[in-house]
Amino acid sequence: MLSGFSSAHLGASEVPCPPWDSFSQGQITPTEIPAQLTQILLYHRGNGFSAKFQEEKKVRILQRPLRSTGQLIFLPQKGLYRQLVTPFQQELLITTTAVQQRHDDGRVETMTLDKLPFAKALVEGFLTVFSGSWESIHRHFQVYFFPADPQWKLGLMPKHTMLSQVISCIILEGEKHQVLSLWVHETNGDVTHDRFTNSQILPPEQWGDYQLHFDWGH
Repeated sequence: MLSGFSSAHLGASEVPCPPWDSFSQGQITPTEIPAQLTQILLYHRGNGFSAKFQEEKKVRILQRPLRSTGQLIFLPQKGLYRQLVTPFQQELLITTTAVQQRHDDGRVETMTLDKLPFAKALVEGFLTVFSGSWESIHRHFQVYFFPADPQWKLGLMPKHTMLSQVISCIILEGEKHQVLSLWVHETNGDVTHDRFTNSQILPPEQWGDYQLHFDWGH
């Protein structure tokens, strides 16, 4: 369920985990952040994010990929809300302490992450990515950045054992300040690839308009 949070262009060639040998910029340290990456992080920092997504998940034991569509909303103080529209309807609310799932019949299921350390690490990783905070990203990941102005690619390799046991890497692709896609490579060989459309930055004064998507969580 949690691995459904990934992204990239559907039908595009699979992007491998860094380092990207043919054009690798090397691992980034806190003292040498590329100017383009700095601008991208500043643009997102302190704001929320919303987008529609088209997802393709390649599961190693299945012959055909799993496809789905929906929308996601991230608010820094609330967490990540994900609504699945096809192939069935489902809502997920992910915070640093729990994952809650609401079915179309109104039933809500809750997993407490204090009892699920691997899931907790995975959730914190995704919340870190969407926060736009360099300090958070560098604390959790080895960071690789490839600029091809106006396009760019950001590769994140988990530093901590709990997350690295389930996730090999997370890759974000974008243009200018906009995040267009996200890849998630799992250690079991599964790869999830989401394409974002209709993406919007949500400044704090707009968060109240999206509160209802988070109110059902406990």
